[in-house]
Amino acid sequence: DFSKLKFYLSHVKFIRPDNSTVDVATSVFFDQSDSTWQSFRPFVPPGTYTGITFSVGLDSAQNATIPSNYTDLTDPLSPHEDTYWDWLKHRFITLEGTADTIGHNFTGNVTTLAYHVGTDECYTTYTINGPQFTVDNMGNVINLNFHLWTTFYGAPSPTTMFNEPGTQ
Repeated sequence: DFSKLKFYLSHVKFIRPDNSTVDVATSVFFDQSDSTWQSFRPFVPPGTYTGITFSVGLDSAQNATIPSNYTDLTDPLSPHEDTYWDWLKHRFITLEGTADTIGHNFTGNVTTLAYHVGTDECYTTYTINGPQFTVDNMGNVINLNFHLWTTFYGAPSPTTMFNEPGTQ
């Protein structure tokens, strides 16, 4: 059960058939407490695309920014998002909640979870190539599913929340 889930995606780009890219967003912030947290609406020029590339987290230059320098509270790097620690910099993923580690429907052995991930070494870029798709002027919607379990059980060295209930 997650009580808090926040994360950054950055350098979102669409890939054209000739492998050139179109910048879609420099940084996007998702917060589970916001009713629109599962989507963002960037401008994508009409055209044909074959994939998308994006990073989870912030690159080293973005991560080195200080939120108090941003006066626009709608900026994803502003202090409004409450994801900054002086010693860690920006937290790329903030996940807090509880886990039923023995399958008793949260009636016993509930473990508190706290994952705050945000060092430069955790910055990861993904590329998804797929069937060719076209963006027109009609407000296309492209759905990407974030599989949170791969954060804990994916390769190459997963974090097992049952053995490590928290990390900074």
